[in-house]
Amino acid sequence: MNKWVKWGLLVGAGLVGLFVAALVTVSLLVDVDDLKPQVEKAVASATGRTFTMGDDLDLSIFPWIGVALSDVQLGNAAGFTGPSLAQVEAVEVRLRFWPLLSKKIEAKRIFIKRPRIVLEKNKKGVGNWEDIGAAGPKPEEPAGPKSSSESAGPLLADVQIAEFAIVDGTVLWIDAVNDVRQEVSKLNLTLRDISFTRPMAVNFMTLINQQPVSLEGQIGPTGTEPGKQPIPFDLAISALRQFNVRFKGQLDSVLTAPQINLQVDAEPFSPRKLLAALNIPMPVQTTDPKVLEKVALNVAIAASPQAVSLSNGALQLDDSKVTFDVKASEFVKPNLAAAVVLDQIDLDRYLPAKDNAAQGETPKPPATQKATQSEPIDYQPLRRMIVDAKLKIGSLKANGARVKDVDVHLSGKDGVFDLKTLAVKLYQGALNGSGQVDVRGKRPKSRITLNTDGVRVGPLLSDVLQKDFIEGTTKAAVSLSMTGDTPEMIKKTLSGKGDLLFTDGAIKGVDLAGMIRNAQAALGLAQKVTEKPRTDFSELHCPFTIDRGRFKTPQSGLKSPLLRLLAVGQAHLVDETLDFRIEPRLVATIVGQGDTQKRTGLQVPLIVSGTFTKPSIKPDLKAMVQKGLTDPQRVSEILGDKKAAEPIGNILKGAQQFLGAPQSGTQPEGDPPPEKKAAEEPVKKAIEGFMKGFPFGGKQ
Repeated sequence: MNKWVKWGLLVGAGLVGLFVAALVTVSLLVDVDDLKPQVEKAVASATGRTFTMGDDLDLSIFPWIGVALSDVQLGNAAGFTGPSLAQVEAVEVRLRFWPLLSKKIEAKRIFIKRPRIVLEKNKKGVGNWEDIGAAGPKPEEPAGPKSSSESAGPLLADVQIAEFAIVDGTVLWIDAVNDVRQEVSKLNLTLRDISFTRPMAVNFMTLINQQPVSLEGQIGPTGTEPGKQPIPFDLAISALRQFNVRFKGQLDSVLTAPQINLQVDAEPFSPRKLLAALNIPMPVQTTDPKVLEKVALNVAIAASPQAVSLSNGALQLDDSKVTFDVKASEFVKPNLAAAVVLDQIDLDRYLPAKDNAAQGETPKPPATQKATQSEPIDYQPLRRMIVDAKLKIGSLKANGARVKDVDVHLSGKDGVFDLKTLAVKLYQGALNGSGQVDVRGKRPKSRITLNTDGVRVGPLLSDVLQKDFIEGTTKAAVSLSMTGDTPEMIKKTLSGKGDLLFTDGAIKGVDLAGMIRNAQAALGLAQKVTEKPRTDFSELHCPFTIDRGRFKTPQSGLKSPLLRLLAVGQAHLVDETLDFRIEPRLVATIVGQGDTQKRTGLQVPLIVSGTFTKPSIKPDLKAMVQKGLTDPQRVSEILGDKKAAEPIGNILKGAQQFLGAPQSGTQPEGDPPPEKKAAEEPVKKAIEGFMKGFPFGGKQ
């Protein structure tokens, strides 16, 4: 037996020796000069581009299988600026021969020196890389059954590469369509200790538009069956001296059921400085140029083809901090769930800066554009969507309004979205609401309910509208429904009801009691008031209904010293027309706040008509005179002022004469004599002057 083993070893050694000798002989006999044009022709045929190599071509087979190339160039497509799409100054690859027989790769170094790639897009939007391989022959698929990767086993048993290096590379991007030129230069990539069983060290550095970008860390081990085992990684990116972020996690089942889990930690950076380093202008000029100076992010990400989740998220945006958890699954629908908590933010700082230049009227869109905008919206994506979102904000400023303790909960499924919670504290009061949007039909149906209590309306209007014309505490209940997705459709279908109540307030800029005194002063009965005008009221109440765009109020009223005001009428939101009757009633009391007793007095009715843009407000003097309030004794009883009774009675008598109303049962015939007209003129002016002071629209 030992004899056979001895002879077997001798024969095996002899065969190996012959094989090695054959390899050495082949390496000596191969003519590199003959091989070079064959390689160039084969590559050119496969790519459809010219391909050339320098004369320094070195080929070895034993004990190393290696190749060394120089001045390698792949030609550019016709019509582009550069002569080459890609070129490399030198390439060197040397592998050990014996490990290859055992499906192992061992190498000390794989080296690529000064590669240069030019990617170019011409003015027609065509890239110089798009036709690569178009002229090459398509490989024929082998006949017979395909073997699975599991039956064939792993392609490689092991890899041991000490170093893979790309030195001083360049990538140039030229976009003639957008007139953009970006250059990545000084590109250096080093991978050390490449192996299935040990972590691989990664070191990458480059310049993007002369700004440094680097990546460092490690990846792996990949395992003996790469793609089937978890691959851990820990990488840190530093960009443009502004941005530093770390990614730590692992890839699972890359070939079968890929999934990634990682923790992202981005150190505080300035988006403004980052864009400036890239020579990219800010997309929006914010009102406050100091915002977007500090952003930081920490979040755990888990992603697979079926779902993505962001958990334990923490975002810092300047002075604001946000915590969040977001999950998306069933991407065809999709199914979205989110919980976001924001401590505070001033949104007005981030809005586009207002253009102080004179602005003309907004041009009207052409007819074709209008027709396109009126086309029905496809709500099918919303009908599939599932949403459950919660938002809480500690304090918020938007459009000048300041609110706090915002709590919003929105859920939706099968085309029905419910605003389950809407709670806000604002201006010493609170707002609560709920609503629903139903998109199951061709047009969305919406409803909303809002309730406010204790809101100070003066500071609210001052912040939002920059107007200071009313004070008071507001209590409101509004319930509205509508159908449609355009302003026109919404106005036509808007229906509901509401009740607005302002208490213990004042109308600024108008002094109704002072108007009365000014009217008396005009007649020499009192001193004219010169203080800043103001009308206190105990109650301003406006109940209303809306039926398909028609707003109606049965009896809105204001209670103020010396005045009770009632308003009845309607406004058509579609036609934008007005039809109201307002009855101011002068009463014999200065009680306004706290007085709830019904009172009667001197009426000067007003008729409000016209349109929203051009309202018409006129005194209904004829109706007032027809009530017969021309007796000084009666006026005295109403006003409680005997001194003022006779002059005001004379005003009303003059109004009666001016309007041609009957007096003492007689009807005047013909034009009044000139002396009568002269007597009536001061009375007419007194009435007009008196009415101009009322806050019901201005012009007579």
